[in-house]
Amino acid sequence: MSHKQHIVILSFVLLLLGSCNPAEDSIFINIPQDQSDVDFSNDLIESSSFNILSYLYFYNGGGVALGDINKDGWIDIFFTANQGPDKLFLNKGNLKFEDISVSAGISQDAGWSSGVTMVDVNEDGLLDIYVCRLGNYLQYKDRNRLYINQGDNVFKEEAERYGLDFSGFSTHAAFFDYDRDGDLDCYLLNHSVKRPEQFSDASITRYRKDSLAGDLLLRNDSGQYNDVTDSAGIFSSEVGFGLGLSIGDFNNDHWLDIYVGNDFHENDYLYINNHDGTFREVIELSTGHTSNFTMGVDAGDINQDGLLDIMSLDMQPGDETTYKNSGGWENYEIYRFKRRFDYHHQSPKNAVQINKGVVDGVPRFSEIAGFINLMATDWSWSPLIEDYDGDGDMDIFISNGIVRRPNDMDFVNFYANEINNEGLDTLQFIQKMPQGFVPNILGINNKNEGFTSQKIGSPGASTGAAYGDLDNDGDLDLVVNNINELASILVNQSNPEEYTTINLVPSHLALGSQIKIYKGKERYYRTVKPVAGFQSTSDHRVLIPSPSENIDSIVILWSDGNIQHISNLKNGDNTISYTSDRMSYKSVVQTNVSSLGLGFIHKDVSYNDQTREFLQPIFCSTLGPKMDRTRDRIYVSGGKGQDGVILNISGEVIAKINKGISRDYIDENDAEWLDLEGDGDLDLYIATGGNELKENNPLLADLIFINEGGEFMASDQLSPIYRNSAVVKASDWDQDGDTDLFIGVNGITGSYGNSSSSYILVNQGGEFSPAPIDLNEMVQDAEWVDLDGDGDDDLVVVGMWMPVTIFINQDGKLGKYSIPNSEGWWFDVEVTDVNGDAILDILAGNFGINHRFRAEEDQPLRLYINDFDNNGKEDPILTYMESGNEYIYPNLELLLKQLPGLKKEFVLNKDFAGKTVKDIFDKDALEGSVVKLVHTLKSAVYFQEDIREWKSHPFPSSLQSFPITAIEPLEDGRIAVGGNYHEVDPNLGKQDAGYLYSIEFENNWKSPEILSLYPGQIRDIEQIDNKLWVAYHTDTLRQVILPIKR
Repeated sequence: MSHKQHIVILSFVLLLLGSCNPAEDSIFINIPQDQSDVDFSNDLIESSSFNILSYLYFYNGGGVALGDINKDGWIDIFFTANQGPDKLFLNKGNLKFEDISVSAGISQDAGWSSGVTMVDVNEDGLLDIYVCRLGNYLQYKDRNRLYINQGDNVFKEEAERYGLDFSGFSTHAAFFDYDRDGDLDCYLLNHSVKRPEQFSDASITRYRKDSLAGDLLLRNDSGQYNDVTDSAGIFSSEVGFGLGLSIGDFNNDHWLDIYVGNDFHENDYLYINNHDGTFREVIELSTGHTSNFTMGVDAGDINQDGLLDIMSLDMQPGDETTYKNSGGWENYEIYRFKRRFDYHHQSPKNAVQINKGVVDGVPRFSEIAGFINLMATDWSWSPLIEDYDGDGDMDIFISNGIVRRPNDMDFVNFYANEINNEGLDTLQFIQKMPQGFVPNILGINNKNEGFTSQKIGSPGASTGAAYGDLDNDGDLDLVVNNINELASILVNQSNPEEYTTINLVPSHLALGSQIKIYKGKERYYRTVKPVAGFQSTSDHRVLIPSPSENIDSIVILWSDGNIQHISNLKNGDNTISYTSDRMSYKSVVQTNVSSLGLGFIHKDVSYNDQTREFLQPIFCSTLGPKMDRTRDRIYVSGGKGQDGVILNISGEVIAKINKGISRDYIDENDAEWLDLEGDGDLDLYIATGGNELKENNPLLADLIFINEGGEFMASDQLSPIYRNSAVVKASDWDQDGDTDLFIGVNGITGSYGNSSSSYILVNQGGEFSPAPIDLNEMVQDAEWVDLDGDGDDDLVVVGMWMPVTIFINQDGKLGKYSIPNSEGWWFDVEVTDVNGDAILDILAGNFGINHRFRAEEDQPLRLYINDFDNNGKEDPILTYMESGNEYIYPNLELLLKQLPGLKKEFVLNKDFAGKTVKDIFDKDALEGSVVKLVHTLKSAVYFQEDIREWKSHPFPSSLQSFPITAIEPLEDGRIAVGGNYHEVDPNLGKQDAGYLYSIEFENNWKSPEILSLYPGQIRDIEQIDNKLWVAYHTDTLRQVILPIKR
């Protein structure tokens, strides 16, 4: 195959994907080889016949398995190699190891090994070793190997005898008892090789079985492993690029489930155990989105709530230069293209899925990697969730690095040109890829403050990794398999004075078991993991960094469903043999509050806001639906192509509003009931907009419907103002006895960042006259309320790129006041007395911080608006601060769609990557720009100390992980909040971590309470009696019964 053919394949893949020594203060020390005698190095030699162009996963490296093979109390190490022999090292104590590979019977031929598992397959009490090998591919004709422990540190290869001698594209294997029959079954994770024809409708290709690349579920029938993949409901197709595998009870029903991480375009799979030998795949029900290029995965209870969370790794770089040089960026059309081919929402970054509870047997997750500062750790492989510093909180180790970066955009774009690579042989061509060596990462859990990353060791290419207490000192050490470098033996220096270790036996029943640890008011949750990270298996002992006298008791939920209570632990090692108390145990499960679908489903025609504005980060065409209620009825606004409806308080539709010809062109962004005619019945004002029609199009006219005895008739009494209205709010603010209207204008279509003036419709005897107001901002929401208690209504307004703004009503004149440093991406505002001091406060819903951006007073986001290329159209350039420098968002390729003239200045990505905004645009262009700021992205309450003095207090930390687009103060003093925002630039990432919550303030915020785990984009909330009506964008209007206040 020619260089050009290789690159065409690589480019095609990337096109569809989006183009496509210890650190300071580290708790780990790398023990040198002359001390440990571990001389293993996974040496990789590229050749013209076998390299990354001929095998996609050439740089994926090897795995590690830790376990006590001879029951002497010391953890031994097994390494897999890609081109050399696998190695087994016996732990001799004092961090000394002996290579016993040859004497132990471990084959020393040079095949291609990947994942390794230590497991007692034959249930004789001794750990066996299962190694995955590349087979039936090019020169590799190998099979997977099973080394059965014979005792006396000797093994015998018997994979064929057990039916485990698979030959194909194996990555890893997990052994666990999925059917609860008392023996270990096997999930064999395999991977495809790159074939462009696989980029087709996944709803079809996902069901085509592939004998080499497809995953397998193998049931243990009296010691013989039989293929039950199809009957169990497991996908086994050529479209699966399986790299990550985790086993755990994700829905807390005490049956083991399966998480599979797939690289490239295919979905990750979450298989929930049906208790009858079958599984159902629920990834789209359980998650809002996943990683795109999923590498390794691990499961653990990160937030210690009794529910298993999941981390998957991707390859988004953290440093600015590499980030802008790398592929994975995509425009919204490519993103939508993949949805049409039945792929789940994916984002090219790490994903941390926090388990929020279970609905109808399906776990519901919130993905918060951006929020906790773990979304971008570079080309990452093995996540290992454990408590490394002994403080009781779960930390995360991440192995990192790749020999060469095949997604470097200069390599893909420049060297794909046959002229540029003419005369290069294969190896010369490959060497044009830049190296991708980076340090490993230890994420230290700071609870509500997220994770702090520590760099571990020098830059390199580390893949498989495993944890265990190598020196039996009460803390977890790490073993890392490195490419072209000696393996790392990372010894933990925490050295607790006292600790407790739990070793469950027999080991085949221990795998997948859960341990609940009770220590005073504290609770800890641990799982005995069959596999963890990437191609690796960690030690199965559970370590608790606490003396036994501080532990009240533990409860063991064995993998077969039996339960055992232990209350007499001792310091140090505790070996606990299987018995069953056969007592019931109540799972820690967040059940869904009653949620009922009502008689209205919001619909909207999907529109790509980036059609006109390539650099628009947040779409403006999905603001609805909104609700407005009277005593006995409620109006719910419709989307484009849909009329809004009137419902009675029982949830029945009693009338529809006929928008006429404008129906198919505009969204109903807001609505307000008011008595326009003074006849005692309520009429309806609808604020219309969207982001498709250009300003001054007559179809953008707001609508009035006059109530004629229950029939609603369109009125033409409005002045011809054709703007993108976002909000309408009614008040007799001038106290002349009739109702006036504030109309908040969102923005100008095709000119992101700009807006025409909002205005007030002054009611003069039933006729409205527009009056200007000093507000040219992208308004999202507003409230009329008497903030200063002087008897007349003031106006509070929020929106995009604007501060929380108050128009103080002084004798019928509105004076503008902006709260300092409150510029945000605001969605919603409500006013109520939050802290009980009888003074009104402002609640404001912001975009949140579950993404790459951060905004502070001295580190703002900026939007420069100017005609940078002199083509007669203004360009919006968004910038962010990173390490004190100001950079442009997004990358060069997407920037050139807006400003193609820059191509002559930035021919290569490396010419652009790492450049600040001042390096790219000249001083005059920047100084001549309209500049808008964001100083905060956190939702907050602003406590009133005076009408012109406000103190910001952020919402509870966990609620900063999603955009809050709806706030409703409740009658009992609680506050209901909801949100999410899906229609954003895909490189910023779909914002979907939120559910419906209630919060309460008593000196500080109490912990948020989940009211409903129904997923979606909440746009409005209304309380009616003891129920909440919740309006979701493009989904069913729902009703939630409020739980009694605690």
